[in-house]
Amino acid sequence: MRRSLALFISILGFWIFSTALTFPENRMLLFSDLASGILLIVLGVFSLHPKREWSLWCIVLVGLWVQFASLLFWTTHLWQYLNATACGMVAMILALHTLSRPPVSPRAEIPYNGWSFNPSSWNFRIPNIFFSLLCAFIARYLAAFQLGLIPSVWDPIFGDGTHQVLTSTVSDMFPLSDAGLGSLAYMIEALMGFQGDAQRWRTMPWAVVLFGFLVVPVSIVSITLIILQPIAVGAWCSWCLLIAFIMVFMIPLAVGEFVAGLRFLHQSVRQGKPFWKLFWYGEDISAKVVSAPFARPNAFFSPSGVSFPWNLMVSALLGLWIIFSAHLFPLPTILADSDYISGPFIFTISIVSCAEIVRAGRFLNLPFALWLMIVPWWAGEITPWAILNHVGVALALILLALRKGPVHQRYGKLQRFIF
Repeated sequence: MRRSLALFISILGFWIFSTALTFPENRMLLFSDLASGILLIVLGVFSLHPKREWSLWCIVLVGLWVQFASLLFWTTHLWQYLNATACGMVAMILALHTLSRPPVSPRAEIPYNGWSFNPSSWNFRIPNIFFSLLCAFIARYLAAFQLGLIPSVWDPIFGDGTHQVLTSTVSDMFPLSDAGLGSLAYMIEALMGFQGDAQRWRTMPWAVVLFGFLVVPVSIVSITLIILQPIAVGAWCSWCLLIAFIMVFMIPLAVGEFVAGLRFLHQSVRQGKPFWKLFWYGEDISAKVVSAPFARPNAFFSPSGVSFPWNLMVSALLGLWIIFSAHLFPLPTILADSDYISGPFIFTISIVSCAEIVRAGRFLNLPFALWLMIVPWWAGEITPWAILNHVGVALALILLALRKGPVHQRYGKLQRFIF
C-alpha cells in the first residue's frame, strides 16, 4: 500500500511539472510549479522507506504550497487554478493517509476520564468533513472571480451583492484573494478531519488541537466578515452568509473532541508524562481495553454530546431577527450597526451552546441582551416600536438563558461545569 501511494505521489509530481510547461504562467508561478513537481517526485521516492516520515510531512507542505502559490502569484488561467487546488489537495491526502495509524480496537473507543461517548467518532467528523469541503468549493468559486478567472459571480438572493462584497475596500485590504485563502483553510480543515483513528483525541492530540484551532478561528473570521458586510460595504453576499452559517454549526461538532484532547494532555502532564512527546505521538493504547459501555448508540449524523434545546433555537432565531429587523424599523446608523454586530454573536453563541460540554456558554448572551436593552435610549431618535422590539428581544434572551436544556451524556469531572 505504501509503495502504491509513493508511486502515485511521484506521478502527481510529474503531472504538476508537465502542466507547468504546457500552460505557462508568469515566471514566478512557473518556477514554483516546476520546483514543486520535482520535489514531489523526489519525496515520493524517499517516502518508500517506512522510517522516513519526514518526507511525508514535506509532501504535505509541498501540497499546501502548490495551492497557496496560485494565490500568491495570481494565476491567470482558470484551468491552472483548478489543477493546483486539486493536485495540492490530493498530495496532502495521500501523505496524511500514509501517516495515519491503523484503526484501534472498538473496545477502546470510550474516553477513560468518565465520558460516556467518544468525541472522535466518525459520527462527528464526517459531517465536519462534508461541510468543510462544501465551504472550500464555494470559496474557490468566489476566489476564481477575485482572481479574474471568470467574468462574473452569481448571487441567487442579493443580485450584485456578492460582486460588491468581493470588490469592496474591505476585500482589497487583503494582499491576496481572501476567498482563496478561505478555500485553502477550509480544505485543510477537511483534511485534518480525515486524519487519525477513532481515538485520535489521545493517539494524535496534535491533530485534534490543530483541527480545533482551525474550526473556531476560521468561524470567527467568517462571522467578522459577515458583520462588516452591511457596516463597511453596505451589501450582502449570499454565498458568504451560507459559508458563515455552515461554519457556526461545525463548532459544536468539533468542540467536544477539542476539550477531550486538551483534558487528556492536562491529566497526562499532571501524572509526570512529557508534554511534547504526548502531543506529537500520543498514547499507545493498543494493549488497553475499556469496558465501560456507551450511554446510548451514536446514530449516524446524530452525534452524542450535541443537542438542540428549544430555548437555544429560539435564541438563535432572535439573533437573526435582530439582524433583519434593522431593515424593518427606521433606525439611526449607530443603532443599525449595533444590531448588525449583536445579531451574529447572539446567533453564534446560541448554536455553539448546543454542544453539551459548553452549554454554560449560553450565558454569554446576557451581555448582549443588556446592550440591546440600553442602546436604544441613547442612540438618537427612535420609534416606540423599535424600542419595544429591542427591549422585548433582550428580556426574551435573558429568560431563555436561564434554562440549561437536556444533557444526555456524562463528562467525568467536567460535568460540574455544565450548568
